[in-house]
Amino acid sequence: MDQQLNRSVQIGNICIQWSNLEYELALSIWLMLRIHDDLGKIVTASLDCKQRASMAFTLAHKTKAPYEFKQAQKEVLKEIRDGLLERRNEAVHAVHFKPYAFDTAKVEMHRGKGGREPRPLLDADLAELGQLIFKAGLRAAEANVLYASEIVKTSDVEFEPEETALSILRKISPMR
Repeated sequence: MDQQLNRSVQIGNICIQWSNLEYELALSIWLMLRIHDDLGKIVTASLDCKQRASMAFTLAHKTKAPYEFKQAQKEVLKEIRDGLLERRNEAVHAVHFKPYAFDTAKVEMHRGKGGREPRPLLDADLAELGQLIFKAGLRAAEANVLYASEIVKTSDVEFEPEETALSILRKISPMR
């Protein structure tokens, strides 16, 4: 694959995985608040990923969320705080100069952490970052399924066997 195309594909994957992570964190919040997603979108729309993760973590520890759900929220927040956010921002928002080696480009950030000096960014680092974000999103998604299954156990509403966390949320908190 052409090197520039590969880099673009990796950055696109990072964007997609980040969007999925943000969605799963928003869904975590909506589930804990037991609010319909139409209202939930209003609650979480102005929150960035780090703020969503922080709110989800705090709510998980202030509600009767299952232990595994709390742990997942804690792990995702830790990953975001420990550099996932900065690495994502560098990959997505940096100026990418023409590659100077086969699998490396120079990038430069004009704001944020890391300084303004150009530095190398390997294609392998982009691929790894996409995987790390995917795993964080998957952890949040699995936690949401767990939380939704707890709702099903304690609810008098009837659910289908293959319901998603979102469809369960919509049944227990109809839009008013």
